[in-house]
Amino acid sequence: MAEFGNNFDISKFDPSSINWEALNQAANPANYAPSASVPDPVGPAKQVTTADGSTFTVPYGFESGGFNPQGLAVLQPKGTAAAQAERAAAAPAVPAGPSAADIQAMIDKAIAADRAAATSRKNDEAKAILSGTFRQWGGMEGVISDLDALIREWGNNIDVILAKIPETETYKTRFKGLVDLRKKGITDIQNEGQYLSLEKEYRSVFREAGMRDFLGVDGTQSQFDSIAELVADYSVSVNEVRSRVNDAARVVADTSSETLSSLQEFYGLDVATLTEYVLDPIRTQNKINTLANAALLGGGARRSNLNIDVSTAESLAGLSGDQDANIGSYQDNFSQAAVLRDATERLAAIEESDISDSEIVQSQFGIDATAIKKVKGLQSRERARFAGASGVSSSSLASNAG
Repeated sequence: MAEFGNNFDISKFDPSSINWEALNQAANPANYAPSASVPDPVGPAKQVTTADGSTFTVPYGFESGGFNPQGLAVLQPKGTAAAQAERAAAAPAVPAGPSAADIQAMIDKAIAADRAAATSRKNDEAKAILSGTFRQWGGMEGVISDLDALIREWGNNIDVILAKIPETETYKTRFKGLVDLRKKGITDIQNEGQYLSLEKEYRSVFREAGMRDFLGVDGTQSQFDSIAELVADYSVSVNEVRSRVNDAARVVADTSSETLSSLQEFYGLDVATLTEYVLDPIRTQNKINTLANAALLGGGARRSNLNIDVSTAESLAGLSGDQDANIGSYQDNFSQAAVLRDATERLAAIEESDISDSEIVQSQFGIDATAIKKVKGLQSRERARFAGASGVSSSSLASNAG
């Protein structure tokens, strides 16, 4: 049967007399698959009905070519256009390729993924740079922990974020001094870098004076607040703070009981409150220098058993002008004043008059004319008594009592 042509016309044969199964098996023994265990790759065998109602099975390898005018079936080999269409219909559907819209969607998705990756990289870079900057500032932990949210809100432009950071409460607390200066319209300190340098100078002043922890522990909000007071509330420059702190440090360094007693008696202060006192902007630098000198001189006088008042101590401090008093240079005069006091007290007691340690010291240092006159009068009468000459009369007592 292999020699059949493309149009094998069986119209001259009686279909019912032909054993088509045997014919097909003989023609194509390798492909014949009558059993269901070997499926037909195209489909099952087909029953064909002729015009007179007879039926027959179209063998494997053939297909029906329709009916001829006489109503008999025409078989033709597999492979014709009709068979190809039949096989195409029976074969699994081949998925169609992506449409133009699908392709564009895939392109858009890829572009979006690239942009998201680029944005993520920029976000990470901005976060790393800003975190480093804020750690250098100190006290900005609240902002550092919120950086991811701030970047989502403000974007990843570092300059934009730095411009907006002053709006945060963390910044306002950390840079209270700078914020207050800006509110007052003071622009001497223009940015965070300059303010940080100012903080460093203030810390150095107290560290050099041996008062490292007066402002608070380095890097703490307590210290930031203390410096903010110096900057904005007190408006005291670094140089003036240095002078004031050095004055306080002189008193603190001399912690003798005599100096502490003078400090307490003269000004109602102790060492713990002294520095805060001298930093008060209401008090001028000259006043602070006088306070320090007076407390030290009062202590020096006490070491010579002289109890002078604050007015006398401040008058003595005035001898040093705006310079630090050299307490050692005063000590000899204190000692001489003590001897003079002891000598004049005897006559003062006899005359039932009074003379204070302050008057004795004022006379010894030549800083009060009235005290000088009073002491000289007592000295003169004392000499006269020991010389045997009466230098004492009711009139002389009256003239020298004051």
